[in-house]
Amino acid sequence: MNTITNNLGQKQSFKTILDIYDRIEIPVIQRDYAQGRTGKKETNVRRGILNHIFNALSEGCSVELDFIYGVERQYVNSDGMQRIALIPIDGQQRLTTLWLIHWYLACKAGLLDDPQSDTKKMLSRFTYETRVSSKDFLNALCNQNVNASPNIKTEIIENAIWFDEAWKLDPSVMGFITMLDAIANHEVVKNSDPAVLYNRLVADESAVSFYFLSLEKFGLGEEIYTRMNARGKVLTNFEVFKSNFFKIIDDSPLKDEITRKIEYDWVTNLWPYKEKDVYVTDAPFMNWLRYVTQMLIETSKSKNNKDADKDTDYLSLNILAKVYNKLENLKFLVDSLNLIPRIKDCDVDCCLEWNEEDKGLASAVKWIATDGESTDVMKQMCVFAAIKYLRKFPNEKGIGDFIRVIRNLIANTPDRSMREWPTMVESINGLISQNVYALLANNTPSLAGFRVEQREIEIFKAKIIDKHPNAYSLICEMDSDPLLTAREGNLIIELHESKATDHFTLKLDQINPDRVNINNLRNIFKAYKKLSTFHNSNYFDAVWGEFLQTDLYHSNDSECWWSDGDNNYINYANHPIILKLVREVMDNNGDADTTIVARQKRIIKQLLNKTTNDLSQLTNPQDQLYVLYIGTVALLGKSYKDFFVCGRYNFGWVNAEPGYTTPFITLLDSSIRNQIFQAFPERFRKDTGIVDYRTPWILKVNSRGKNFFQRLSDWANI
Repeated sequence: MNTITNNLGQKQSFKTILDIYDRIEIPVIQRDYAQGRTGKKETNVRRGILNHIFNALSEGCSVELDFIYGVERQYVNSDGMQRIALIPIDGQQRLTTLWLIHWYLACKAGLLDDPQSDTKKMLSRFTYETRVSSKDFLNALCNQNVNASPNIKTEIIENAIWFDEAWKLDPSVMGFITMLDAIANHEVVKNSDPAVLYNRLVADESAVSFYFLSLEKFGLGEEIYTRMNARGKVLTNFEVFKSNFFKIIDDSPLKDEITRKIEYDWVTNLWPYKEKDVYVTDAPFMNWLRYVTQMLIETSKSKNNKDADKDTDYLSLNILAKVYNKLENLKFLVDSLNLIPRIKDCDVDCCLEWNEEDKGLASAVKWIATDGESTDVMKQMCVFAAIKYLRKFPNEKGIGDFIRVIRNLIANTPDRSMREWPTMVESINGLISQNVYALLANNTPSLAGFRVEQREIEIFKAKIIDKHPNAYSLICEMDSDPLLTAREGNLIIELHESKATDHFTLKLDQINPDRVNINNLRNIFKAYKKLSTFHNSNYFDAVWGEFLQTDLYHSNDSECWWSDGDNNYINYANHPIILKLVREVMDNNGDADTTIVARQKRIIKQLLNKTTNDLSQLTNPQDQLYVLYIGTVALLGKSYKDFFVCGRYNFGWVNAEPGYTTPFITLLDSSIRNQIFQAFPERFRKDTGIVDYRTPWILKVNSRGKNFFQRLSDWANI
């Protein structure tokens, strides 16, 4: 195809440009249509331009609109044919005004009534890439029935059923309408035959002409564009990004869909996550893109890749090009953005972190869209899994169970580093099912990448549900407990333990899921809930003193401190020692008060036998602390808070000062006489002496009453 760059001295018109090029594209990196603005300056400019053009048209003379600069771009049309587009670099405003004049006169002259008219075909080859809404509006003008009256603004905005209200947010569209209104109300247009005026525009010797200069002819490229555009508005980072991103996906069959949805559908999907008083969704889109890109990169790496945990700029153009040159990745990105409303509205009846303020997937989507650079593997993985699930299934049936199982696995897996992500996601892919419990019960997937104990628990629960469908609601309720955090394995083991020891003798894989008594499981969970919230406390606070003598506490010659258990239990809330007391409550028909009092009396009797009925002879600090605790809550009727002062569960001892005393003869460190316990948070310092607010209430003068140990003995033997 020959271009007009071979004859730079020849005048050109709007029509002759379109005779040579297959289309004119106003590029993405471009200011809004300025000649349609409503300011005083722009109004005067608009009036001057229209007077200049319409006077020439009415009088039969000609006008020149100076030089228009541009570059050529090859593209492939819908028929797979190579075509050439003109990309105006300077002159976009004038070309747009000329298009609007051509369209209005053609419309008024009835030249657009025939769907196959040459005029309509010519006008349809002028397009805007700045915003999809601008492009759609110009396309609608060519293909919709518009009454080209002097009330053009009313006809288009208020009366046209095809007009999209969202277009009012596009300054270029509103500028087009303002210009069309000015054209329609110009005296020459109102008093002349529109067909005559139009023919003078498209004649071989057009009344309106300009000179065209191809930048390539002089070895210049699009790098000059930014400087030339400085006369307009400053381009936002997002506009520059879109231009570069569209170049990356230029050859993709998804480009048109992405170009359209980034201005419409995805704006709607991301609108709830925009910043306050900001009316664009640029930031949420970039956050979402960063997230999806990170997940696609990191979950596809080899586990042995040494770079797996390195920080990466997931929005760099080099990385985006590598990722989204692959069609399957681009499809995933498109689907993820399309699915945002479905993901956040999924009926997932579990909080991702057992937090009342955490509303599951809706909370995770919000976090990703508003805080994309932060790290929360739980939210990242669950949303990624939800995208994969909804891409496979047309409805949300079963997604709640699917996400809950994934939540349970991730939450109870300490190593969530990115080097584990490929393995985790491979396992997640194997779990995608509308009945994840049936899948787990009958196929026993490996679930590699997740903590072994939690894998066993999830499979075991699935087998219980498969054998006892009525247990489903109970399992869901147990999974939702913020203290148990889906680690029901030890509760199940406790039900089948025959020995009342502080440690388990059984393992979960030694128990037959078919023989689990669902009523007993329900009852032990009720006991667990009752004990963990005893006397309106949380996390077993009100019964913590019951564990002072157990392996949950450690002591030496100067300190006594509590431990949250070893790696087998993650934290104390699932420790066998605690579950032994839960079992006692269950076996006592769920009566926690009676169970605890009976246990306390039993232990006091044991200590009396150990010391020949003289509790002051106790030397083990854990025994001493337990006796003081029982005296506080049982004899004096005080709260556990009066013993574990300031919420401290660790104790050390210092020399008593005037006003304080100890009922015991000695501690392990016999070199210090008249010692007294002090609660401490982390590191115990003897050199600070006694601190009043850290001293358990029972150890203060006049708090114990007379004959403390005798009274405790009498109480235990009642």
